[in-house]
Amino acid sequence: MPEQSDLFDLNKKHLIGRLVTSTVSRGKIADISLPSENQFRHMLVLSAADFGANGCVRIMDEELPFFARDEVSYKGQPVLAVFGYEAEDVELFCREVKVSYQIRQDSEDYDGKQYGAPFIWSYGNTDDYFNEKAKVFKSSFEVDPFSNTMLGDQKVFAVQKDGRINIRVATQWPTHLRKTIAQNLGCELSDIVIHPQPYYAPYDQLVVLPSILATVAALAAIQSGELVQFSSPMVSWQTRMNITHETAFLPDGTLLADRAHCIVDLGAFPYFSQEVCHSILAGLVSNYPMKAADVNISITRSSTPPANFFGDLGFSMALAGTEQHFSRLAISIGMQPGIWRLNRVSNVPAKGFPLSQSVRSSTDFNKLGPTIKAVIDESWYSRKYSSNAQAHLKSVKMNPLVNYSRGIGIASGESIMGFSQHINASEKFSLSVTMNEDETLVVNTGIIADRSMAAIWKDTIRKIIDIPAEDIFFMDINNPAILELGPSVLSRKVGIVSSLLMRACSELERKRAFSRLPLTITSEYEAELTDPFFFSASLGSVVIDLHIDTIMLSPIIDNIWVNFHLGHVFDKEKLLNKARHTITTVLSDICPRSSAKCNMYIDFDQQGDFTASSMTSGLRGLTTAALIGALSQALGHQIYKIPVTSDDILGIARKNTSFGESVFSVTGGEK
Repeated sequence: MPEQSDLFDLNKKHLIGRLVTSTVSRGKIADISLPSENQFRHMLVLSAADFGANGCVRIMDEELPFFARDEVSYKGQPVLAVFGYEAEDVELFCREVKVSYQIRQDSEDYDGKQYGAPFIWSYGNTDDYFNEKAKVFKSSFEVDPFSNTMLGDQKVFAVQKDGRINIRVATQWPTHLRKTIAQNLGCELSDIVIHPQPYYAPYDQLVVLPSILATVAALAAIQSGELVQFSSPMVSWQTRMNITHETAFLPDGTLLADRAHCIVDLGAFPYFSQEVCHSILAGLVSNYPMKAADVNISITRSSTPPANFFGDLGFSMALAGTEQHFSRLAISIGMQPGIWRLNRVSNVPAKGFPLSQSVRSSTDFNKLGPTIKAVIDESWYSRKYSSNAQAHLKSVKMNPLVNYSRGIGIASGESIMGFSQHINASEKFSLSVTMNEDETLVVNTGIIADRSMAAIWKDTIRKIIDIPAEDIFFMDINNPAILELGPSVLSRKVGIVSSLLMRACSELERKRAFSRLPLTITSEYEAELTDPFFFSASLGSVVIDLHIDTIMLSPIIDNIWVNFHLGHVFDKEKLLNKARHTITTVLSDICPRSSAKCNMYIDFDQQGDFTASSMTSGLRGLTTAALIGALSQALGHQIYKIPVTSDDILGIARKNTSFGESVFSVTGGEK
């Protein structure tokens, strides 16, 4: 095989590709007018018609088209791909393309249209507890859609050499990318060679986009016979979510039952929709003991770009909404949210309460209480909360920001990682390890291991099998025997891969003494549809202390305390860096103008075994909830939607109570 430097040498003659995208949100394509050939020579233009009946990415049972075929479904949807030898000519050509639309009048009816049947889950009978003997507290939480556009361009290189299509790309799902090219271009998998590149994808933005760009670039390379460089801006879209909780409880704060409803907008082309429901369910079901719960999740479509992972599949925002609801419930009965939480999880069994255990299986749930107590004690939470509340009650009501603007918030809960047990049961993800005759070990996964992850996996293997690190190899992603392990998202490299790897290595070590080499052991993810949706080996608590800059109307984060109980930690320093980065990212996403130059006190303990775990999704949700709690106390009004901007804060300062309700109302929110 030629070296990469020879195949993808940009000093040689090559094509440069750009996308032409729609300028309307929804409409039928009436006509496409291209510039004259006299003005632009040697241009290659591709559209949906060039892919025949294909031209889409298939993700389980759902599809995402490469190009708009007859009509556009959102603003910015690709219509054409243009390739030329000069970047300036390609840009000018794209600008000269004229696309005429017949605007659809039913856009408003289309937006918010339900996609599929609602996902409904129940535990017990809530009707038994919503009666005249119980108090009822209801709250809402909204996540407005927002995006991160500062992610640069996704670049893909494609060239056909000796009948084989070579793709140079950064992707989180290389096996899926090869299958997408093969399915759409009608070629064999063995004729597609991926040259994977290092990547940084904090929002999991490289799951689907690389498959689209690589397939289009491959077709351009086949038709032109040239090296192709194709690029498109990367944008990560956070989905719109509207969450309501209605909880029946006794006057002393004892919870009886909860009814949760979530409407989530996945844009024009939903994908992973069933798994989105599973992840949101895990965030909506409370950590605190209750007798019954009903959950209803509705997915809707709209004339907006397809929402992607944005770091998870909705779990963290659902967790944030749930934690904020119970903080507000505690405040409504005159209790500090932190103390109320501590009282709820005292004397909890190790596997958790029956309600939470039915969704998130755990073996160390009794460690949640100590994490709450740790952050309360370390942050002086009770003293600060009381001091802030008293200062607000004594301040002049005309302008709460001038008189007092400090706040402290708390959140606690479990974290999840990877896909649900249901998708693992249906997809049967697996990996294998092979001990060769020369006693070298080959690991077969469909996931590309970067240097740090490879070091973690090698260290894991060597704890079970006595083998030098230099004798451990990872099978090439282009090998015909490569197994499908799904996308590298949701901390799956830490979770599912590590657990499967340990299981396979343990079995190999057991058999190698009486088996002939080479010996291959395949480890398949064992899950049943009757299992809890997720296994959780990570739980913790977060406290955030802040004040409001009364001039800039922006939050100034003073201190953040984090305490987590985890499974096995492979690399402590990497974990701490990941936690700091997650917190900083949440602060900038939720409060774009906040100052995050704060003190972070992050502490964790771990189990003695090798149970893999990740705190990322849970930390994201808990940081969001604690931040909103702190902002609500600092502003004197309960915030119920994110992101929070300076205009929102100004509106609250001007007594624009439509943004929130009083955070110090004892009865606020009761029905």
